[in-house]
Amino acid sequence: DGRDSFEGYSDEEITEILQQRYDIGKVDAILRNGEKLTIKADGITFCGTNHLPLHETYRQEKFKAFTESIFGEHLYRGLSWKTEEGKEVTDITYITIIGYNGAPGREDLEWFCDDICLWLEDCYAEYPYEEFGNLYHCIIPDLYGSEEEKYYFGDFPMRNFEEDESILYNELYHYLNDLLSKTGGQGDAGQIPADSGETDAAYDTAEDVAYEDADKSGSLITPEMVEEWASWPADAVYEPEEGGEYAMIPIDRALGSSFYILMFYEKKGKADTASLISSDPFRGSIGEVSFLTFLGDGQTGFSCLTHSGGSYGELFRTDNGGKSFASVSLPSPEIALPDGKNYNPFVMPEQVWEEDGAIYLLAGQGPDGDYHDPALEGWPVGIYVSHDGGKSFAFLEARER
Repeated sequence: DGRDSFEGYSDEEITEILQQRYDIGKVDAILRNGEKLTIKADGITFCGTNHLPLHETYRQEKFKAFTESIFGEHLYRGLSWKTEEGKEVTDITYITIIGYNGAPGREDLEWFCDDICLWLEDCYAEYPYEEFGNLYHCIIPDLYGSEEEKYYFGDFPMRNFEEDESILYNELYHYLNDLLSKTGGQGDAGQIPADSGETDAAYDTAEDVAYEDADKSGSLITPEMVEEWASWPADAVYEPEEGGEYAMIPIDRALGSSFYILMFYEKKGKADTASLISSDPFRGSIGEVSFLTFLGDGQTGFSCLTHSGGSYGELFRTDNGGKSFASVSLPSPEIALPDGKNYNPFVMPEQVWEEDGAIYLLAGQGPDGDYHDPALEGWPVGIYVSHDGGKSFAFLEARER
């Protein structure tokens, strides 16, 4: 600007620059700490030094503050930021890290995509893409169990977002569905896989012993407790061909969900023949059991816990005869709603069976299901197939029930 040397901006110069550059009417405070500057204006805190001109990060700072206000008001998701610097000091990018409420599995997939669209709708009103396109760079879905992976907003869906947001929604839906398939979709950090080798110690009623139930509350399980539980009604049973009966018995209840134990009766319905297979088969997960089944090897089995008053179900698998189960994440089929957005109507696992060396799963739509396919003459169900013993499934088709 013609000066022989530069020793830093005066308060008046800083105020004038901000007013000219960003149409800021009022500068609230300019604080100096040696060579460092802290400038508070327009709801944003600027940081700089006397040795460099003001960095061009104002728009990103405003976008960041605007996003934080939206999430705080009505999106109810975890929000944090990753800062990346470029070659120039002004090349600073804030990447939005958005919490995926994915416990369990994929139940948050559609809500997450909807929330991203709601956030962008508000942002477009303040920061049109044509003018502020560099702000819409990418996001990082904060998924438990996955490496940090960025989802990049494409130019085509962003330019057409206001006319047809289903383009962006479906691209994000497909991206997350694939990502969840890679990570197993596990949302419960405390879940111990059934094949990890870590199991409950089974209790044999023939032995006069008791053990510490560390999985639940540290309370002592006595033979008298097991004998009493064996007389309680079960929510789900399975009868092996060789005789006997497995039973999921609720022994505690809170907020409409039950805590289960797994018993085996050598003689069906005879409490004096019962033994405790597991004091906590679902490793702390609670819900309502809708079915229990085992496959031909006698060790691999499946059960379904329903949640949210029975609106959807979570599939669990065991490979140690029921001593412990692990959640199995099911891929979400891309069924189109009338507005063009994808969703998954098959939210309730109902039946698992073996056929020709593969394992199949039938999943229904639950009590709130509204997917109707005229070609199938009714309300279809989803069929999934597994070729790895039920550890993972692929969506096969929708068919008539």
